[in-house]
Amino acid sequence: MKRFARIVSAIFNPVLYIGLFLLYLIVGSHGQLWGPSLTAFLFLGALPAGLLFYGIHRGWWSDIDISRLHERRTYLPWVLLSAIIMFAIALLFHYPRIFRFTLTGILAWLAITTVVSWYWKISIHEGAAVGVVALMWFLYGSSWGLGLIWTPFLVGWARLELRRHTFAQLAAGAGAALFSMGVAWLSLHA
Repeated sequence: MKRFARIVSAIFNPVLYIGLFLLYLIVGSHGQLWGPSLTAFLFLGALPAGLLFYGIHRGWWSDIDISRLHERRTYLPWVLLSAIIMFAIALLFHYPRIFRFTLTGILAWLAITTVVSWYWKISIHEGAAVGVVALMWFLYGSSWGLGLIWTPFLVGWARLELRRHTFAQLAAGAGAALFSMGVAWLSLHA
């Protein structure tokens, strides 16, 4: 079971999972959002992943999960900065509402996660899984949301099985994501 849990954790790694979600926006928009989607993928997928692997290679971080609390304090602020830059680009170039909504949710989630991770180990995996389900639900309807509802449960199981998180850390990650997507939804309808 541990091997399967490791596979689940790798597949649903937040950088990969959010990156795949952003690439889906390209496919789902039938090519109308190539520029914004690729820019978002660069700032929210490729740059954080590149920094993560470079940092692991240099010995700054121990593993792909950034398991140690002090490592999160040095990695997450850079990811948050990248998201802030992406959000500024979206505003400056008047990206479509779908992107402002998505980026507001991701930015709020990253801000909460970064602050909490300064003091406590919140589950970033669970937050990403819940956040993507909420985004898909808001953007594409309940059929997508219900179709993906199993992913947070699978990710939560894997993180518990690997003893990477406690139930409270998983619940906090899910709560941060739900709160952030709620903020994004409210900002879209304000």
